[in-house]
Amino acid sequence: GNNIITTGMDLENNINLIPKYRYLYESYKIDPEGLLLIYGNMDAEDKIVCILDFECPGCKFTWEMLREELVNKNVAVYLLHLPLPSHKKSVLFSKILEAGFEFKNNFLDPLFFEDFNKKTDNEIIDYFAEMTDNPGKFIKLVNSEKIKKRIESQVLRALSMGINSTPTIYINNKRISGFFPGLLLFALNDI
Repeated sequence: GNNIITTGMDLENNINLIPKYRYLYESYKIDPEGLLLIYGNMDAEDKIVCILDFECPGCKFTWEMLREELVNKNVAVYLLHLPLPSHKKSVLFSKILEAGFEFKNNFLDPLFFEDFNKKTDNEIIDYFAEMTDNPGKFIKLVNSEKIKKRIESQVLRALSMGINSTPTIYINNKRISGFFPGLLLFALNDI
């Protein structure tokens, strides 16, 4: 057959059956209003909401897969920040992304894929500020109450939805909790 019952695997798609059936049969209503459109067209019929932490390895690989699989697809991808307390720079990275979008700069890829481990917070902010047309204004915005409150409200929103880990991805109101590459590819085939 195609399934091994003792381990609960769909061998054809390399997917654990429990997350697969949760994805297929559970539905959630998630409204992207107020979230950052990080990729695609907001008028697209297919909507993805990503709950991510920039220091989470699973989130990094999830974003990498999404970026590759969604090329030339009419989709809207939104971000809900959930910087985890155990990750020291994830709140800073969320602030930088939010501020960057106000300057029409999408810093998603460098935040995920560049190594900032040996840089101070100020060095990281300066690095991104130099990519904007007004570095001084960008630095103030990153450190502003406005951006801080935006991130805090998103964390509260995620927690109120019962989400306390990353990555969590909603694809057309169906949820994938955790990093399951086979399940993510399976889900993206419907887009």
